Amino acid sequence: MGRGGRDIFVTYTAFHSTVLSLDIFIAATHKGICRVYMGREADFIEQLKKAYPSCILDRDAGHKYLSLVMEDLDAYFKGIPVEFQVPLHIGGTSFQMAVWKAIQDIPYGSIKTYRDIARTIGNERATRAVGQACGKNPVPLIIPCHRVVASSGRLGGYTGGVWIKKVLLDLEKGHGLKD
Repeated sequence: MGRGGRDIFVTYTAFHSTVLSLDIFIAATHKGICRVYMGREADFIEQLKKAYPSCILDRDAGHKYLSLVMEDLDAYFKGIPVEFQVPLHIGGTSFQMAVWKAIQDIPYGSIKTYRDIARTIGNERATRAVGQACGKNPVPLIIPCHRVVASSGRLGGYTGGVWIKKVLLDLEKGHGLKD
């Protein structure tokens, strides 16, 4: 059972990205998008069950938030600037939530450094912790951690691999990426 003795219903679907040549799995609760994963479906389901131990999973059941994200992903991978406006249902520490909020404010076609984000949240010495928060981001693309790079310009880690970060930045580069 979920909180308050009720099961948590999680609906998920897959979006195939021809740009990345892989499936992107997206999950939502009644409150919003809760997980985005680039990789194997079995690993995604394992993540969901760990995050929501009493969840009832339903694939492709039709969900308004999933439909919105699918439309946005379709536009994004066609090179159309997108600002994801879908509600999120994610949790993290107050530090992680501050980092993720700051990252959501990075416009399409722009990049920031880990140091920039640390300064934005008022903790200039937390550069490494910003990187760790990026690694814990449950909804990559929607919270665009790929737009955060090292001060040297090095890409650093990314969910699913640095190659995905490079592809995403290259996609945006052709559409107004600014340093």
